[in-house]
Amino acid sequence: TSEEEKIEYLLERVRTSPLSFYRNREKFNGQDASEFLRWKLGRMPTRYHVVIKTADEFIEKVASYSRASGNPYVVEIPNVGTYPLHQVLRNELDVLNTCLNESSEKASTA
Repeated sequence: TSEEEKIEYLLERVRTSPLSFYRNREKFNGQDASEFLRWKLGRMPTRYHVVIKTADEFIEKVASYSRASGNPYVVEIPNVGTYPLHQVLRNELDVLNTCLNESSEKASTA
């Protein structure tokens, strides 16, 4: 799985999520949050002269905070609380990498 595919996986997880996402205290659904993150990702090279090459960079430089306000992006889990989006995406990426590693190890021993 390439880094581009990992970024697409994270964007898809946001898009299909039933959770609420907050950017600068404004509430968004998963579809709108994903579209915004994809838009921001596309602007990074021209606006900020930053090329995102890895899923880690995507999380750190695109999905962590608003460049305009400095406020972190947040995910609200009903009846649980709010969490920084970068932590939630980091967990998602860790799970994906674990699954990919386990799959690779099984394939190499078969």
